[in-house]
Amino acid sequence: MYLYVTTLAKNLPLMNFVSAIPFFIYLMRHPIVQRMMMPSLKAKVGVGKIKGVVGQIVGQRFGENKVVREDMIQSFIKNGLTQGEIADEGMLQLFAGSDTTSTVLRSGLFYIITNPRVCTRLQAECDASGVPLTEIISAAKGPTLPYLNACVKEALRYHPAGTGLLPRVVGPNGDYHEGKYLPPGTTIGFCGWNVFKNNSAYGPDYSEFRPERWFDADPERLARMEKAHDLVFGYGRYKCMGEKIARIELHKAIFELIRRFNFTAVDAMKPFDQYENHGVFVQHGLWVRAEERVPKTKE
Repeated sequence: MYLYVTTLAKNLPLMNFVSAIPFFIYLMRHPIVQRMMMPSLKAKVGVGKIKGVVGQIVGQRFGENKVVREDMIQSFIKNGLTQGEIADEGMLQLFAGSDTTSTVLRSGLFYIITNPRVCTRLQAECDASGVPLTEIISAAKGPTLPYLNACVKEALRYHPAGTGLLPRVVGPNGDYHEGKYLPPGTTIGFCGWNVFKNNSAYGPDYSEFRPERWFDADPERLARMEKAHDLVFGYGRYKCMGEKIARIELHKAIFELIRRFNFTAVDAMKPFDQYENHGVFVQHGLWVRAEERVPKTKE
């Protein structure tokens, strides 16, 4: 829509660079710099165009002739957000979860279809699920399928949606981590690729895409795996609010695609035409051959 996501993807390298250097963060918060960097509302595409459209839509919900409708904007109003805050939140809603969820979906599907053992077992479970071909699997049904659920968790582990540090600031009283003192005001973060791919949590085969690990791990290891998995969407008060929606999308999309089609990767050694990481991944051109299959589901 108005090349909004495309524009943001092009700006990701700069955004990632600026967000990693404290001086530039301070500079970008200066009112003069913000005015200079602000996209034009007269733009025909990109962030400026979307900002103008969102501003008009949100503006209709305020004033004497305001429109009242039970939706997310009305929820924001009820919770005390200002018109400007709602406009900013509206823009975020359009972008949040799009590239992150699609990254896990693309990568997860690639690892599934290039692993015959995994794909065959998942298709068998989908076929035996009892979901008619005339229906789409429900949000409640997806997590009840053990192997599908394991594939979703393994996809989130093996190729997390982002690699940002998700920084947090230590409180005024300081804190301790594994016996080390962290002074007040210290900025800390974690490396997702290390947390989700390490021997201590996932065992010596952590570098393999193996959904079965979520079944055959002993209780102690499973507890460590689950503890690490809790960080996929962040943690605490700033944990991703879209986690439930993302998991629903992943369960539904993987289930329906795998049970209805047989996929073959065009180039398993170079699956993407474009693959870049700027805190959030930019992926384009995952080429596959798709052949419709006849599931063994009983109508």
